[in-house]
Amino acid sequence: MKTEGLSKALEEARDTCIQLADMGVEKDMLEPFWQLIKECEAIIRHEADIKKKMMKGIKEAQKNGIRIGRPAIPCSDKFLKLAVLQSQHAITAVDAATQLNIGRSTFYKLKKLYHKEIKRRKQEG
Repeated sequence: MKTEGLSKALEEARDTCIQLADMGVEKDMLEPFWQLIKECEAIIRHEADIKKKMMKGIKEAQKNGIRIGRPAIPCSDKFLKLAVLQSQHAITAVDAATQLNIGRSTFYKLKKLYHKEIKRRKQEG
């Protein structure tokens, strides 16, 4: 949750409440606004604490070798064969991607990621 905008709005609300109090508005009328400001500040602090704990956990997991994020796409033999054929201009990238049931951009991304394996496969014949 992004709280930067909320923090700024709370500062403005606090300043406005102070101005209203200085202008003579009764304290009882301003009390609900002060309560709302306090509750929002508590929420912001809570969100910041959660973010710190989450970042600490992520860093600790990375130190322990735990991979966070989407799983890597495995490189299959079928992909390597089709990538070699595509690089030899025997088939188009769209045809290769269609046979693999992936998008063309994903095919190109995988081709870039596994370019060493493709090159080795190409040299093998």
